[in-house]
Amino acid sequence: AVAPAKMAVDAPNLAVIIQLCDASFPIGSFAHSFGFEAAKETDALSRGDVPEFVARTLQQQMKLTLPLLRRAWDATTTAASMDALLDLNALASATLANSPAIRASQRQGAALARLAIEVFPATATLLKPLWERGVRVPLEAPHLPCVLAILCRTMGMTLDAAERIMLYTTLRDCVSAAIRLDLLGPIGGAKLTAFYSPLLTQGARAEGAASPEHMHEGPFGDAWPPGAFQDAWEADVPQVRWPALHGDMASKQCDPVLDILQGQHDTLYSRLFLS
Repeated sequence: AVAPAKMAVDAPNLAVIIQLCDASFPIGSFAHSFGFEAAKETDALSRGDVPEFVARTLQQQMKLTLPLLRRAWDATTTAASMDALLDLNALASATLANSPAIRASQRQGAALARLAIEVFPATATLLKPLWERGVRVPLEAPHLPCVLAILCRTMGMTLDAAERIMLYTTLRDCVSAAIRLDLLGPIGGAKLTAFYSPLLTQGARAEGAASPEHMHEGPFGDAWPPGAFQDAWEADVPQVRWPALHGDMASKQCDPVLDILQGQHDTLYSRLFLS
């Protein structure tokens, strides 16, 4: 078994961290499904596939979104912070490969920026110009990882905390989408959240390391169930490959199937989610 690594609690900012992770924090995250709705409506996702779909979404976030957050974190301290952040925001738009993902990131980023300016005034120096630019030019609205990095760094949090907030809110929103799409029940959603939470709290593992031993079984105590994703998943389950949380600064698209499914959202005739 893998011994859990200890993670220092960011005690001075614990209340802010809890607030940012709270489902009631109004940035509109529950209007986005991370491709769950499109995958279900195109018959690419069944109930048995949900744990795998969540795992692959988290892995995609680690490879694609966390590097953007790290770079925004570093840019926040430079003398030319605003120019660097604007360039990084443009890079985020170019890196996210489908329109629904770009739209979701910018809508949540703009909402978080506006909220942070009001709730955490110390963040206004950097966030207000970004938010105002997005109001003037919607295509240049700030992306969520960039805004979260600025907020967390300005409030004196650690990079570790910022990364885990990003991953936890992704997990939370995936589970919520699955429940509302009738792919999971509320108790199953709670089990799935508890199942993946150790990845966000036990510390970073080495690049390419296998998942913790308890993940060799599914989140509901059984073997990983067969389903539409099983063939593609066979090579990695039970050895799910989790990237290190720290160090990598280059965003990578590691799961084009998810990207394609997410991009199908705009083709749906009727939709529950915005993306």
